Amino acid sequence: MLMLPVFDLVKEAASHLGKTRTAVAKDMNLKDPGPIKWCGWFVRMCGSRYGISFGSSNTSSQLTAPNGVYEFKCGTPRIGDVLFIQPKNENGISHVGLCEKVENGIIYSIEGNMTGSVDNSTVRRASYNRDTGDGGSWGKILKFGATLEF
Repeated sequence: MLMLPVFDLVKEAASHLGKTRTAVAKDMNLKDPGPIKWCGWFVRMCGSRYGISFGSSNTSSQLTAPNGVYEFKCGTPRIGDVLFIQPKNENGISHVGLCEKVENGIIYSIEGNMTGSVDNSTVRRASYNRDTGDGGSWGKILKFGATLEF
Protein backbone atom coordinates (compact mmCIF):
# COMPACT_ATOMS: atom_id res chain seq x y z
CA MET A 1 0.00 0.00 0.00
CA LEU A 2 1.30 3.43 -0.99
CA MET A 3 1.47 5.81 1.97
CA LEU A 4 1.68 9.50 1.11
CA PRO A 5 1.14 12.61 3.24
CA VAL A 6 -2.38 13.49 2.08
CA PHE A 7 -3.05 15.86 4.92
CA ASP A 8 0.20 17.73 4.19
CA LEU A 9 -0.73 17.90 0.49
CA VAL A 10 -4.12 19.48 1.27
CA LYS A 11 -2.60 21.75 3.93
CA GLU A 12 -0.06 22.96 1.36
CA ALA A 13 -2.84 23.74 -1.13
CA ALA A 14 -4.84 25.58 1.55
CA SER A 15 -1.84 27.72 2.47
CA HIS A 16 -2.14 29.40 -0.95
CA LEU A 17 -5.84 30.33 -0.76
CA GLY A 18 -6.47 33.76 -2.28
CA LYS A 19 -3.08 33.91 -4.02
CA THR A 20 -2.38 34.37 -7.70
CA ARG A 21 -0.16 32.08 -9.77
CA THR A 22 2.73 34.54 -9.41
CA ALA A 23 2.34 34.66 -5.62
CA VAL A 24 2.15 30.85 -5.38
CA ALA A 25 5.34 30.51 -7.45
CA LYS A 26 7.11 33.05 -5.23
CA ASP A 27 5.95 31.29 -2.03
CA MET A 28 7.31 27.99 -3.33
CA ASN A 29 10.56 29.53 -4.65
CA LEU A 30 9.65 28.45 -8.18
CA LYS A 31 9.77 30.07 -11.57
CA ASP A 32 6.37 31.45 -12.58
CA PRO A 33 5.16 29.18 -15.43
CA GLY A 34 3.73 32.17 -17.29
CA PRO A 35 0.24 32.81 -18.64
CA ILE A 36 -1.18 29.29 -18.69
CA LYS A 37 -4.31 27.66 -17.33
CA TRP A 38 -2.51 26.82 -14.12
CA CYS A 39 -4.79 24.50 -12.15
CA GLY A 40 -2.74 21.43 -13.18
CA TRP A 41 0.52 23.23 -12.40
CA PHE A 42 -0.85 24.13 -8.95
CA VAL A 43 -1.75 20.49 -8.12
CA ARG A 44 1.67 19.31 -9.41
CA MET A 45 3.59 21.90 -7.38
CA CYS A 46 1.68 21.19 -4.16
CA GLY A 47 2.49 17.50 -4.63
CA SER A 48 6.14 18.14 -5.38
CA ARG A 49 6.57 19.74 -1.95
CA TYR A 50 5.94 16.30 -0.40
CA GLY A 51 7.57 14.04 -2.97
CA ILE A 52 4.30 13.31 -4.81
CA SER A 53 4.68 13.38 -8.59
CA PHE A 54 1.63 13.94 -10.77
CA GLY A 55 3.66 13.79 -13.98
CA SER A 56 5.20 16.61 -15.98
CA SER A 57 2.20 18.09 -17.80
CA ASN A 58 0.54 21.32 -16.71
CA THR A 59 -2.53 20.24 -18.71
CA SER A 60 -5.22 19.27 -16.22
CA SER A 61 -6.53 16.27 -18.15
CA GLN A 62 -3.02 14.83 -18.48
CA LEU A 63 -1.97 14.71 -14.83
CA THR A 64 -0.81 11.28 -13.75
CA ALA A 65 -1.04 9.50 -10.44
CA PRO A 66 2.07 8.72 -8.41
CA ASN A 67 2.09 5.18 -9.87
CA GLY A 68 1.49 6.56 -13.38
CA VAL A 69 -2.14 5.50 -13.70
CA TYR A 70 -5.18 6.77 -11.84
CA GLU A 71 -7.61 4.28 -10.48
CA PHE A 72 -10.81 6.12 -11.25
CA LYS A 73 -13.38 5.38 -8.60
CA CYS A 74 -17.10 5.59 -8.20
CA GLY A 75 -18.67 6.88 -5.04
CA THR A 76 -17.14 9.49 -2.82
CA PRO A 77 -13.64 10.94 -3.21
CA ARG A 78 -11.27 11.01 -0.25
CA ILE A 79 -9.04 13.76 1.01
CA GLY A 80 -6.18 14.35 -1.43
CA ASP A 81 -7.91 12.80 -4.45
CA VAL A 82 -7.59 14.75 -7.70
CA LEU A 83 -10.94 15.94 -9.02
CA PHE A 84 -11.27 16.18 -12.82
CA ILE A 85 -13.74 18.95 -13.63
CA GLN A 86 -15.68 20.10 -16.67
CA PRO A 87 -16.24 23.85 -16.30
CA LYS A 88 -19.57 25.28 -17.44
CA ASN A 89 -19.75 25.97 -21.19
CA GLU A 90 -16.72 23.78 -21.94
CA ASN A 91 -16.45 20.32 -23.41
CA GLY A 92 -14.67 17.65 -21.40
CA ILE A 93 -12.18 17.93 -18.59
CA SER A 94 -10.20 21.15 -18.54
CA HIS A 95 -9.82 21.83 -14.82
CA VAL A 96 -8.59 19.97 -11.73
CA GLY A 97 -8.63 20.44 -7.99
CA LEU A 98 -7.77 18.58 -4.81
CA CYS A 99 -10.44 17.10 -2.56
CA GLU A 100 -10.16 18.85 0.79
CA LYS A 101 -13.00 17.04 2.56
CA VAL A 102 -16.47 15.57 2.13
CA GLU A 103 -19.17 16.54 4.62
CA ASN A 104 -22.95 16.32 4.59
CA GLY A 105 -23.14 15.33 0.93
CA ILE A 106 -20.81 18.12 -0.26
CA ILE A 107 -17.35 17.66 -1.81
CA TYR A 108 -15.07 20.56 -0.87
CA SER A 109 -12.04 21.25 -3.02
CA ILE A 110 -9.09 23.60 -3.33
CA GLU A 111 -8.35 24.68 -6.88
CA GLY A 112 -5.90 26.98 -8.63
CA ASN A 113 -6.90 29.29 -11.49
CA MET A 114 -10.45 29.74 -10.22
CA THR A 115 -11.33 33.36 -11.01
CA GLY A 116 -10.60 35.91 -13.70
CA SER A 117 -7.89 35.62 -16.33
CA VAL A 118 -4.91 33.30 -15.99
CA ASP A 119 -2.81 36.25 -14.81
CA ASN A 120 -5.04 37.46 -11.99
CA SER A 121 -6.98 34.32 -11.04
CA THR A 122 -6.51 32.91 -7.56
CA VAL A 123 -6.53 29.72 -5.51
CA ARG A 124 -10.05 29.23 -4.15
CA ARG A 125 -12.27 26.71 -2.44
CA ALA A 126 -15.18 25.23 -4.37
CA SER A 127 -17.97 22.84 -3.47
CA TYR A 128 -19.79 20.15 -5.43
CA ASN A 129 -22.79 17.93 -4.79
CA ARG A 130 -21.46 14.48 -3.81
CA ASP A 131 -24.21 12.60 -5.65
CA THR A 132 -24.28 14.55 -8.94
CA GLY A 133 -20.83 16.20 -9.03
CA ASP A 134 -22.54 19.50 -9.84
CA GLY A 135 -20.87 22.66 -8.62
CA GLY A 136 -23.62 25.10 -9.53
CA SER A 137 -22.40 27.95 -11.71
CA TRP A 138 -18.79 26.73 -11.82
CA GLY A 139 -18.88 23.25 -13.35
CA LYS A 140 -19.18 19.55 -12.67
CA ILE A 141 -16.84 16.83 -11.42
CA LEU A 142 -16.73 14.19 -14.16
CA LYS A 143 -14.43 11.75 -12.35
CA PHE A 144 -11.83 11.61 -9.66
CA GLY A 145 -8.55 9.81 -9.31
CA ALA A 146 -7.88 7.85 -6.17
CA THR A 147 -4.38 9.24 -5.86
CA LEU A 148 -3.44 8.12 -2.40
CA GLU A 149 -3.92 5.02 -0.32
CA PHE A 150 -4.44 5.07 3.43
